Amino acid sequence: MSESQPNTFEIIAGGARIEALLLSGESQPVVVRYVSIREMDALDAVVVDEPSLIEFFCRQEKGWADTLNPESYETILQKGKELNFPIRDRWLARSVATLREKARQLKSMGAALPEAMQPLYEAEMNKVERQLLLSSAQISSPGESASPSASSISPPATS
Repeated sequence: MSESQPNTFEIIAGGARIEALLLSGESQPVVVRYVSIREMDALDAVVVDEPSLIEFFCRQEKGWADTLNPESYETILQKGKELNFPIRDRWLARSVATLREKARQLKSMGAALPEAMQPLYEAEMNKVERQLLLSSAQISSPGESASPSASSISPPATS
């Protein structure tokens, strides 16, 4: 199945209606939905677990994907990715850019903080660094590093 742009009906309907064929021979109408921006973290949590991803796209209970015949499984997976991954990729790029800016700002103010604030500062830098590494690893943009260099986000040396 080739990747195509969602049609107008899919956009208006909030997803694509598909007749899913089950292993039992029955069919079940489902909507492979657009995932809202607020749910992108939840999408990321299941992105490497195909059955959970399919269930997430269709708002189905755990185990439902196991009842699909292979063709329906792949059709739903492809349609869900087609509808949601371009949006997810842009959201992820914005998230990484925001985290990089936050790391830059923290780094620039770190040296000026009183010593008593350094543990809080270091904890926040570690949190941002972990988020940035996790998010950056998921971006597959050509020409962009999958992870930031340690020097770009490490805290400044304290005196």
